[in-house]
Amino acid sequence: MKRIITPMILAFSLTGAGCKKDKDTKPVCQLTVITPDRGGVANLYYDDQGRLNMMRISDREIKYEYRSDSIIATETKSLGFYQRLKYKMNANGLPLSIRQEINITGSQWFQRNFEYNGTEVTKTVTSSSANSGTQTYEYSWNNGNLAKVVEGPNEWKYEYYTDKERVQGDGFLIEMISLSGSIAMYTLNGAIEIVRNRNLLKKMEHTLLNTGSYSISYEYDADKDGKIEKAYMLNSNSNIKTQLDYQYQCK
Repeated sequence: MKRIITPMILAFSLTGAGCKKDKDTKPVCQLTVITPDRGGVANLYYDDQGRLNMMRISDREIKYEYRSDSIIATETKSLGFYQRLKYKMNANGLPLSIRQEINITGSQWFQRNFEYNGTEVTKTVTSSSANSGTQTYEYSWNNGNLAKVVEGPNEWKYEYYTDKERVQGDGFLIEMISLSGSIAMYTLNGAIEIVRNRNLLKKMEHTLLNTGSYSISYEYDADKDGKIEKAYMLNSNSNIKTQLDYQYQCK
């Protein structure tokens, strides 16, 4: 089976934002459960350093291994090994490259190499073991947010709630763990940031050669501390609004 993670945008870091318990203490809160009104529940687990070390969604289990300058994510399903991602990281905690291995020996792979302007990703070049060709994705930014990605005839545009800072559980995380019902372009990347936006994602517009145009819009309910309690997604293809309920663990 061919498995491709489209590299234009992959992740939202899950290390937690603070949630205010009282005026003297600010425990760290981490997102632990995402429950959609349809589909599988996502459970997220962290190590003693607050890093995501495992994610379970239906029959998928993803485990993360941290090294000095790299991260390895291995996904298994009910029948065993499914895929492995190897991330080479830079000093800013952003990936220089991702190697996606889709068989257990690693002989079948996709490679993605990233370029940055500071912490803003500007280009991704992809290659694979199957052929000698490459694909190039160009990124445009505006006011600290990713605005557009272009790859040949394909284009992705993004809108934001500019009065709201990005927090755990925004639309990028939803796409990352494939809970939106859109095509599976964002997976397996809960521990790794590539796009560091300033604001909360409001809308994604896709214009793709093979599937046409559609959009996904996001709304959020937050508590008094700013943590997202519920997220709502509206896919223009189906015109169905989906709800996700979030649970946190605060220490």
